[in-house]
Amino acid sequence: MKTNSRAKGCRGELEACRAMEGITHLKWERTAQRWGNATADIWAPQAVALKAHFEVKFHSKGLKRFTVAATEADLNLTRDQLLFCRLDRWPKVLGSGRIPSLVNVVNGVSDFMRQAEADAEEGAIPVVVMRQNECPWLVMWRAQDDQALDRMMLLHWKRHAA
Repeated sequence: MKTNSRAKGCRGELEACRAMEGITHLKWERTAQRWGNATADIWAPQAVALKAHFEVKFHSKGLKRFTVAATEADLNLTRDQLLFCRLDRWPKVLGSGRIPSLVNVVNGVSDFMRQAEADAEEGAIPVVVMRQNECPWLVMWRAQDDQALDRMMLLHWKRHAA
C-alpha cells in the first residue's frame, strides 16, 4: 500500500502542534496549507515575536538511533554542531549550560536542518521538530543559536504559562 505523503505530513504537523502546545502553553497551527512551501510548517500565531522557523519531520523509520540517544541523555550534540533532545525535555535543557553528549550518528538529520535554514526568513532561528512512528517527539537546533533561542523561548514560556 502506497503512503499518501500529503496526509502523512498533515498528520505529523498536527501532532507536532499538539506536542508544542503541551510544552509552550501556546496555540500552534499548521501553515503550509495557507502560505506555501517556503514557510515554517507550524507556528504560534499569538507569538508573532517568536522569530523561529519550525520545520516538522515525521518518519516511519530511520530516526531510531537518534531517538535512543535523546532518551539516554537529556541533551545531545552531533558532529555538525546540532543540539537535540526529546521535546518534553526541551524546557529543562534549552540554554541550561549542560554539557551535551556527543553523538556520532546523524542519519540525515543534518539535511532536515539545511532545509529549515534554507526556508527560514532572514533573522529567524531554524528549529526542527521530528518523530519516528511510535517514538517521542524530538527537537533540534543549531548550537550557535542555543542562547538566543533560550532567551526567546523562555520569554514566551513565562508569558503564556498556564
